[in-house]
Amino acid sequence: MRLYRQHCIPTPFGHIKDLRILKNRDLKDILIIDNSCLSFAFNINNGIPILPFYDNDKDEELKHLTYYLSCLEESDVEDIRVHNNEAFGLLKLRDAFE
Repeated sequence: MRLYRQHCIPTPFGHIKDLRILKNRDLKDILIIDNSCLSFAFNINNGIPILPFYDNDKDEELKHLTYYLSCLEESDVEDIRVHNNEAFGLLKLRDAFE
């Protein structure tokens, strides 16, 4: 499933995707891949931050993402949020600004 702008909550800072609108899915199984961490601010441990791509022939971000997703699949992760928290530490970053 893909969430687009019409599925987002507008804020003065940008649009935020709220995975809680997905009633038939378990949050432990859902990822948000976005170049804006704000987009997954309500579900921070579901997010995978990715660098933006702007016509760069040397860009390897999708290779890194593919590797990360392959590792998740191979390790049979039970809760994606726990693994993402360990891998990216976005909650620590958020807490540093509070």
